[in-house]
Amino acid sequence: MRDGTVASRRIAEAFVATNSSLREFTRENMAPYFHDDVTWQAGVMRLEGIDIFIAANNQAWQTLGYPAVRDVESDAGEDFAVVGCTLAGTHELPMMGQAATGKPIAMPALLVFRLRDGRMAHLRTMTDNAGAMRVAANAG
Repeated sequence: MRDGTVASRRIAEAFVATNSSLREFTRENMAPYFHDDVTWQAGVMRLEGIDIFIAANNQAWQTLGYPAVRDVESDAGEDFAVVGCTLAGTHELPMMGQAATGKPIAMPALLVFRLRDGRMAHLRTMTDNAGAMRVAANAG
């Protein structure tokens, strides 16, 4: 396996491990994996910079009640990693205009990481937020 592929796989594995265990993202625990100028594209939202990335990640994880990352599949190449997973949590904070329901949410997610020098330079996430909200609204 080439060095870039090893680094890419390390990023994918670190994403799953970190997101499954942390209760707060900080510059200290994220800096080994992210460039200061990291960008995050999710739908029409684009965030730039590690501090904004960390704040948005903390908000997202709080909204979902610190979800478990499950059903993980990943692949990696020289300068990229792809992770498909399910984020399974509880609707703890308002999301997409809907008040918190306290109900279970499970949403499929696809994450594409682009690396530069072995650390993440860009993250693109695709999630079915609307589907998750329909499930939460109708859960018994």
